[in-house]
Amino acid sequence: MCSIKKRNNSNLAWQFDDFVLPLSPRKLRIMLQIRCKNNNITKSFPEGTSLLEVNQDYAEELKMPFPVVSAKVNNTSQGLKFRLFQNRDVEFLDAREGSGRRIIRDYNKGAYTAQETISQWRNVCEAEDQWIAPFQETADVMFNSALNIEFAVLRPHAELILAAVPRNCPEYAEAHRLLKFLHYFIPISDREIPPTSIMREFVGGASCKY
Repeated sequence: MCSIKKRNNSNLAWQFDDFVLPLSPRKLRIMLQIRCKNNNITKSFPEGTSLLEVNQDYAEELKMPFPVVSAKVNNTSQGLKFRLFQNRDVEFLDAREGSGRRIIRDYNKGAYTAQETISQWRNVCEAEDQWIAPFQETADVMFNSALNIEFAVLRPHAELILAAVPRNCPEYAEAHRLLKFLHYFIPISDREIPPTSIMREFVGGASCKY
């Protein structure tokens, strides 16, 4: 048996007859498994890694044409400063995300409230993944309908609609995220948008009748 003595001049170590053990053991590095739903690839990251850091690691593979603005962690919207402490599925969202467009169009046409559109958005994305994404490269014509001014034009319309989403419902987090994102843009009136613009599909006033 060996005798154990505490050092009088230190609270950091215990002295055995032949060696000294530190009281604060080396912290183990816990690695998480994070699956990126954008490309279905799983990678390992240290516990506490932020979504921004995860996105930077995946950026070369994803090559998203627009800046990433947020992410869904297990289908819950989070900002890029959010840190991960458990294995999670992550889907990065860029400035092309069409939920804002869809919310305004559904509301203007009297189809759904913002809360209802947000609750159904996952089904919309799943349908796109099943029926559009696999076939888009073989289409006769394909074009990107995103406009540089669209978020500035959508902001005045979206703010009023999103503000009506109750705080005590599951869809509030997504509504809050969209409102926060829209604040990065200076609002523009839609009075200068021509009636033939695709923006009119969402804010109203289109010359096309169908």
